[in-house]
Amino acid sequence: MIEATKENLHEVDESLKVKTLLGDAGYFSSENVEGLKRNDPDVLLAVSKECRTYRKGEDNVIPMPLTPASLMEYRLHTKEGKKLYRKGGITVEPVFGHIKEVLGLIAS
Repeated sequence: MIEATKENLHEVDESLKVKTLLGDAGYFSSENVEGLKRNDPDVLLAVSKECRTYRKGEDNVIPMPLTPASLMEYRLHTKEGKKLYRKGGITVEPVFGHIKEVLGLIAS
């Protein structure tokens, strides 16, 4: 996904760069996180659909054991991680919702 995004941006404007890539839980896997390269953009992926159930008051505590999932969950719950991940809800998700509604894919 990262390489395809880079290629698409390059076709539009060679100066465009991906700074942070946001993804829902469908994109998270330990293999995907461990396979990131040094020159890849910063990646924030929801670990699970229940990712928002992180306990309050633990923003400075990294969950143990240290795994790709626990480290990603920690990053998502930092102040900066929350700020960045929320952008998906106001940039991309409304487009998907509109398409589903217009195409009649949402059950009433």
